[in-house]
Amino acid sequence: MLLGSYSMQQLATAQEGTSKVTADKPAEPSKSSGEPAATFTELLRNRDAQDLQQQQQAQNSAAFRAKYYGVLPEGTDPTLAQEYNSAFQKFRDSLTFVREHYLRHHVAWDVSSDEQRLRDFTKASFDSHENLKAWTQQMAKVYATDPAKFGGIGNLMEEMVLKEAAADRFEAIAPLAKVLFDSDAKHSNELLEAIAYTGYAMNDFDLSEAALIKLAQQIKLPPRLQVMLEETAELKAKWERELKFREADAASNTNPRVRLFTNRGEIEIELFEDQAPEAVANFVFLVERGFYKRKLFFRVVEHLAAQTGCDRGDGQGNAGYTIPGEMQREDHRDVFRGSLLFAVGSNEETKEPELDSASSQFLMAMMPQPHLDGKMTVFGRIVTGEQWLGTFARMDLSDEKQKKDKNNKPDFIIDATVIKKRDHKYVPKIVAGRLP
Repeated sequence: MLLGSYSMQQLATAQEGTSKVTADKPAEPSKSSGEPAATFTELLRNRDAQDLQQQQQAQNSAAFRAKYYGVLPEGTDPTLAQEYNSAFQKFRDSLTFVREHYLRHHVAWDVSSDEQRLRDFTKASFDSHENLKAWTQQMAKVYATDPAKFGGIGNLMEEMVLKEAAADRFEAIAPLAKVLFDSDAKHSNELLEAIAYTGYAMNDFDLSEAALIKLAQQIKLPPRLQVMLEETAELKAKWERELKFREADAASNTNPRVRLFTNRGEIEIELFEDQAPEAVANFVFLVERGFYKRKLFFRVVEHLAAQTGCDRGDGQGNAGYTIPGEMQREDHRDVFRGSLLFAVGSNEETKEPELDSASSQFLMAMMPQPHLDGKMTVFGRIVTGEQWLGTFARMDLSDEKQKKDKNNKPDFIIDATVIKKRDHKYVPKIVAGRLP
């Protein structure tokens, strides 16, 4: 049995027949020479060069779009115009600040400041994303007042929805997708598809369903979109159930929390100890022993999940033991965007999941995955930092060809810290193997 093989199989199956909503193909990277980065500092520095280029491209692209599409016409209500222009300027200024962080530290590299440098950058990135959300909210507000008058803003919104949905970055574009769909304008097939994915990821299943129904009137839905449409009724019920869980979690306020510090930003996780006590005990145990430090996101699949927690970085490793599965408990949690699931293996003969094979590898879901409900233990969810899911580099280092490609630069967890837990010891129950 290969740990995580069932997860791989399910992700591959789910990806078959997917839609045309895919990210733009990045520019061909330059060929690198020499040996791979030998130290953590070199790994960070290699990512610096790539991320600096991406930040410059993002800033230039945003400025271009705003210049040609985002200009308010004469006669715009002064209050509305002031709010919009102020929000855009804050976003633009924050992008400049992010870029300055990279320029300063890339030119004057100081090994002793690795962690602080990254914390400065991730804080700047977080502020930039919050300013982006504020700007898109103002954009949606302006457009909704008169779609015909603000056609340029509408063009900008469409471009952003198409681009961000393809990259699994949904948090900032959710209001744009909603107001675009509600307008009377005729929507392209690609835009309807992007709106459907946005609603699906952000748990607005009414929006997703309506967009897919409208798209089905224009074209024959590809298999993946047809499955999404068929899933919406079930997901509406599951989401109502999940909301009740979350209300109870908030009322008790006793769930453990863990902070993952990644090279993209900080992610805070709430752990579902009441519904997955064995999985939570295992996760807290590993975090407190430093297991997740410098672990790669070795498999990142669009519209599906980001996977990490392998001690080898290629999907072949584990913590040296396995734990009981809790995915078939009556009160198990289902998979939504930001859910954390422990990866499991599959039986080599039956190809069915081995329920008690979870160890250290876990997935962060890009969007709901109902085909995994009851088959993998959902043990937590992202409460802050969900926006970083769409920034992780897409790759699969379990594939030998990709593993050998020196141009693949995976994102990674720098450190993990337990910031809150209940007053008892957290020790995993072992099914096979032994504790380190």
